[in-house]
Amino acid sequence: MRPRILSLFLLMGLTARLCAAQSEARRDSLLRILEQARTDSARVQTLLDIGKLYYTATESRPWIDKAMALSRKTNYALGVANCLANYNYYLYIEGKYDQVLKNCDTAIRLARPLKAHKTLGALYNYIGNVHTAKGEQRLALENYLNALTEVNQAVVPVHFPITIEGNIVKLYIDLREYTKALTYGLRVIERAENVGAINAAGYNCQRVGEIYLVLKQLSKSRYYFQKGLRFARQTQDPYLEASLLSNLADIFSHEGNVPKALDYYDQSLKLARANQNHEIEMWALHGIALEHYWKKEWEPAYDLTQQARQIAEKNQYNEYVTNLYLLLSDIEIGRGRLREGDQWRQKWQDIRTRISNETVLRATQELETQYQTRQKTAQISALRQQQQIQQLSLQRKNLLIAGLAALLVLLGIIGSLYYRNTRNKQRLAEQAHQISEQKIKQLEQEKQLSAAEGILRGQEEERSRLARDLHDGLGGMLSGIKSSLMAMNGNQIIPEAAAQTFERVIDNLETSIQELRRVARNMMPEALVRFGLKDALQDYVDYLNRPGGQQIDYQTFGLSERLPQATEIIVFRIVQELLNNVQKHAGASQTLVQLIRDGERFHLTVEDNGRGFDTANLAQQQGIGWLNIRSRVDYLNGTLEVESAPGKGTAVHVEFMVS
Repeated sequence: MRPRILSLFLLMGLTARLCAAQSEARRDSLLRILEQARTDSARVQTLLDIGKLYYTATESRPWIDKAMALSRKTNYALGVANCLANYNYYLYIEGKYDQVLKNCDTAIRLARPLKAHKTLGALYNYIGNVHTAKGEQRLALENYLNALTEVNQAVVPVHFPITIEGNIVKLYIDLREYTKALTYGLRVIERAENVGAINAAGYNCQRVGEIYLVLKQLSKSRYYFQKGLRFARQTQDPYLEASLLSNLADIFSHEGNVPKALDYYDQSLKLARANQNHEIEMWALHGIALEHYWKKEWEPAYDLTQQARQIAEKNQYNEYVTNLYLLLSDIEIGRGRLREGDQWRQKWQDIRTRISNETVLRATQELETQYQTRQKTAQISALRQQQQIQQLSLQRKNLLIAGLAALLVLLGIIGSLYYRNTRNKQRLAEQAHQISEQKIKQLEQEKQLSAAEGILRGQEEERSRLARDLHDGLGGMLSGIKSSLMAMNGNQIIPEAAAQTFERVIDNLETSIQELRRVARNMMPEALVRFGLKDALQDYVDYLNRPGGQQIDYQTFGLSERLPQATEIIVFRIVQELLNNVQKHAGASQTLVQLIRDGERFHLTVEDNGRGFDTANLAQQQGIGWLNIRSRVDYLNGTLEVESAPGKGTAVHVEFMVS
């Protein structure tokens, strides 16, 4: 499923967009106010208010330019900051993220000394939007929270915080935390409708609709998309309207209603082009191309996909361009141009590898930043301890001097004080040495933990990448070859003996495709990434439950919320390895897989009625599978317990605390 979510933009003095007649009346009123304005600051604000009456940059920017020129001429710092914030609205739509960040940095330096909380809130919100677009979720969340802090200190319209909270909803969607996103999204819609913030309600209806679409609840998804579309048309927001038309087209496409889907894609495309929104234009072109692809109308599918690709490359929509490369490859294979299909597939592979490398680099940089922060914290703590020791030593020296002056004739007391002081120094030196050793041990443990975490993450990322490459790359290519062979078989007259050989080739190719998909699913199940541990294990157990083989009973309790992604992957691998051992060695007919979460405590049980074994021999077990299970349990700081005896089956219990 392609992304179809727009971010909300928080402008200074944000107001609802008006219809054409209202906009003209409002503009005339503001022009009269501009003529009568007595101060430069009032003129600047009025010029910005006029600019907000327009949606396109071509119409709005001349008014912002006039406001900026007047602000700079009169050294009105807050006016300059507000103008930069208003420019950001169109720069963000055009995908000029670096310029948005540059404007925000300049504007924050101007607005901070003035304690202009309203302006600062809008600027931090824009920074959050940019980091969200770049996939930097942590930085985005930090800036959205900064934005909330600022607007809560300002007198602002009620929809300001609603707008920011809506962007936090989008962030949770990007992080695939759909339960949290749905909870926040429904709450924001209700609040926005209650205060009349129809535009914000429309954007959040789109987000909630996207969540339900991911969860495959199409009726609820359609309801919120249609509700958002009504709000978009009520507020005359062409960007939101075009995006929602594309969303509804996706719904119709899912349902197989091709004429309806094409009609809505076409409406979205026309509206996006009329308002120069390249991202939505790209979405619509891709959607129309897919409909032609499913009907095997190769030429229009190819031409439309090429148009979408040119937009994606020009505007650096790198995450989305991979979908277009893959579609171009499938189209070329579909019309028998295997070499060209392979070339597009190679481009898809290259950019996927680059994106993967960039993701790893960002994660590495984030880990380095966290490590450096811990080092600085440790250094500050050490300096404070040294300062306390120096102060204590100075106090003792002062006491000694006072004692020597007062009790000069009492040598015994002086000796006693000297002895005590020496002992204190030794004790302090010993304590400092012990603290230093503890810090060294702690740093070594953190280093080992970081290395182990990096190895595990690298393994899982490589598994995930290989699984995608196998399924989408080689799997798609084999499927295309099979389709071509099937078509050839139907169109060519082949001797009976050769036909039987030809059919065996096709059967063997189908077996290879199924085996490749099984390998890809075992390396990184799609359900684990999208829906979490509970659903991924259910799919895996369903796959293993074959008639005549072992029967697996899968039970879960308390897993309504997802675990951290790294923990889910590790637990999945443990269960996968244990079930693999049951299949290979136990000879069991019944197996129980049970997952229980009680608060922060997590308990896993895998039990079978197989032949069992003597647990006394477990310590000498050097198999790779068992060593992997032990290392993963150790990484979770958990406990591993095995109960088994010959002829009595086996039960493996794993327990750990969810961090």
